[in-house]
Amino acid sequence: MKLVFFICFLFFASPAWGEGQPFSVHTLAEGETLSAIAGRYGAAQSDIASANGLADGERLPPPGTVMLIPGSPEHVLSTLYEAKRRGLGAWPQPRYPSEFLAPLSALPAAPSPKRTGSGSQRSVPAGQQSGMPVPAETGPAPGSTYTVKAGDTLYRIGKNAGVPLEDLLKANNLTADSMIRPGDVLVLSGPAARPVKEKKSEEQKIGVPVSGGGSSPFSWPLRGGTAREKRVSRGAGLFEPAAPGTAVFAPASGTVLHGGWMKEYGNAVFIRHGEEFATFCGGLGIIYVKPGQSVTAETKIGLVGEGSGPGLTFHLLRKGKTVDPASFLRTSTVP
Repeated sequence: MKLVFFICFLFFASPAWGEGQPFSVHTLAEGETLSAIAGRYGAAQSDIASANGLADGERLPPPGTVMLIPGSPEHVLSTLYEAKRRGLGAWPQPRYPSEFLAPLSALPAAPSPKRTGSGSQRSVPAGQQSGMPVPAETGPAPGSTYTVKAGDTLYRIGKNAGVPLEDLLKANNLTADSMIRPGDVLVLSGPAARPVKEKKSEEQKIGVPVSGGGSSPFSWPLRGGTAREKRVSRGAGLFEPAAPGTAVFAPASGTVLHGGWMKEYGNAVFIRHGEEFATFCGGLGIIYVKPGQSVTAETKIGLVGEGSGPGLTFHLLRKGKTVDPASFLRTSTVP
């Protein structure tokens, strides 16, 4: 079964974001070292450690562990997120369906592995690759049901089936905190079910920001009392020192993908903004949001945490690749 999993992983872990492979899949062998792996792939040891949930100086996981190796420094965050959501490297394995993280971006249609003997290939719709229902343009048919699989969440099931989360919860007498387990059968349609393409949400309306005086949907997460000059580059992102307890707001409307501990980043929040962009806010202490929650630029997502050099670490990801966020931020929001 493990061999089948690795083969499927190699085919379907390819990026949904287009250009380039964001990571390589590596299975640890007996006696390997981090420096040897870094040399083999031409990646920095610190980037590999960060992506796989290893603290500085921490020993590698046991042989046979699958790790993801970032293809470039700009792909570290997307690789980290993918490794964490799958429980690879030193990240803990998800124990319950509710612990599985949604992908950074919707999976595209991709070819299946070649069948042994026939050599034929066939394309599989994105939803079927991950066991999710494929949305129809008019929503699910009356009486439609879905059998929960490992890794499913209520939010993802509703999104893929074209059923608003509130309708999915109501139809199944559930709440946002309800647990679902593999084998559970959910009703996908009901009196309140609406067509998939009824209208775009604020998250879906986010387009490509225009630099140099054009409109941009992203705001700097810290408000007031700080100067733009205090922001410094940290890798491909930005960092601004701030006192512990300083409020941090969502950069734009979107959906929370993750909120929790991220090793060297402290508590952090990933937010998806449409199918192309995602933001990362690290260095937090208290977090006020949870996965699946919709947010706007007025939503307080957390507070800056304590520690040496407290402040906000901010990254903007476009198609899974960290890009310079400076030109994507609203200049009107900079004090």
